[in-house]
Amino acid sequence: MTQEPTSTARHTRLHAGGIHVFELQPILHALQETDEYRKSGRTGTTLVKAAEQRVVLEALRHGATLATHHAPGPATVQVVAGEIRLEAREEILYLRAGQVLYLPTGTPHSVEAMKDSALLITISPH
Repeated sequence: MTQEPTSTARHTRLHAGGIHVFELQPILHALQETDEYRKSGRTGTTLVKAAEQRVVLEALRHGATLATHHAPGPATVQVVAGEIRLEAREEILYLRAGQVLYLPTGTPHSVEAMKDSALLITISPH
C-alpha cells in the first residue's frame, strides 16, 4: 500500500503487520511545510514502529542540529537529500545524499545539517 503524507495515514503507516510503500518526497515536502520545521529547522515522522524495527524520516534545515544522543539498538542513517556532519566516537564524518552510515547499539552521536537535508533512520531496538 502506498502511503500519503497525511496525519490520517499515520496510524496505517505505523501498523507493522502490512506491506507498505513510502513515497519519501511528498512526505518530506509535507514535513518541511510544518510549523515545527519553520520554527526549529527540524522535524520528523515515524514511518514504521514495530517491536523489532523503527523507521523515521527526519528533515533538517541547513544549520539545524540533533544534540548528542544514542539509539536503543543498531541503527542506519541514510542521507536522502543534502549533506550532514555526524560526530560519533570522536570521529567526524561528512555524509551526502546516497550514503548510508551504520551505528552500533548505544553509540553516542550528534548531527548537523550542512545543507537542507533529509535522513532515513532505521533502528532495531533490543
